[in-house]
Amino acid sequence: MMCEMCGQEKLHLYKAIVEGSLLSVCDKCKNFGNVISVEKPKLEEQKKVKKPEPKFVDEEKQEVVVDDFAKKIKEAREKMALTQEQMAKSIAEKESIIHKIESNLMVPPMSLIKKLEQFLRIKLIEEFDSNKRPVKDFSLKDETVTIGDLIRIKKK
Repeated sequence: MMCEMCGQEKLHLYKAIVEGSLLSVCDKCKNFGNVISVEKPKLEEQKKVKKPEPKFVDEEKQEVVVDDFAKKIKEAREKMALTQEQMAKSIAEKESIIHKIESNLMVPPMSLIKKLEQFLRIKLIEEFDSNKRPVKDFSLKDETVTIGDLIRIKKK
């Protein structure tokens, strides 16, 4: 470790405020500033530090955007007799974003979807329950079969 004032290598450095700057300094240079004493927490205090508990997300129900969101947005905008530019200004978005959404070139973030829902007064978000997926007919050679599908079939 090197002293940040004189550049000498030292084993032990002090934290000191020298002319408004916090520096790591050696024994000789510590007199040019005010030494800050940093106490290490005792071993008992270190053990008491709690780690944050993991937050579990309810993966059973999720909000998803409806499949035909682009069509619904365009129809609702046209029903209100607005151009893409007028709607974009009304919701404080770029016209190019509205064009990409209506052309189905972009899936908007949830914050924008909620803004569009409120402005256009349409439903664009649906709740998806992964436990209530319909059990489809399939063959075991199908690549889209999941373990969950097999469990649901076994329960029936």
